[in-house]
Amino acid sequence: MVAAALGWLGTIGTFVAYLLLVRGRINAASTSYAAMNVGGSMLAGTASCYYHAWPSVASNIVWGAVGVHTLLVALSRRASLLRARRRAARAAANGVHRRAILRVRRRPLAATAPGPSCPQPRRERTGPGSAARRRTRQAADLVR
Repeated sequence: MVAAALGWLGTIGTFVAYLLLVRGRINAASTSYAAMNVGGSMLAGTASCYYHAWPSVASNIVWGAVGVHTLLVALSRRASLLRARRRAARAAANGVHRRAILRVRRRPLAATAPGPSCPQPRRERTGPGSAARRRTRQAADLVR
């Protein structure tokens, strides 16, 4: 009875995670989606193991591993954004503008004139879909 309840709870949790994803309530790369998938696969895998349903156990282990990987990537991305935000705050406190930080970072190592062996550094793209703007939006979302 307990194993069946755990299995149903895991299955419902996984379906709720997918439903929230499809409805646009959560992002596929979010920690909440990954945690719901890991929790659901662990519960369903435990119930499957109790009933000796080995193919289901294997699929739940794989699903849980994918969820753990997604969770680690999401946590790493969040930590990276927080570090960038702290770095920008320190720079702002010191009177350095954010664009100046990016220019210093992207400066080529060799201080030679641009040519065939030393190409021009690429300019930062700041269009609506650019990675720099996306990182800025993600950092702002963490503040809220």
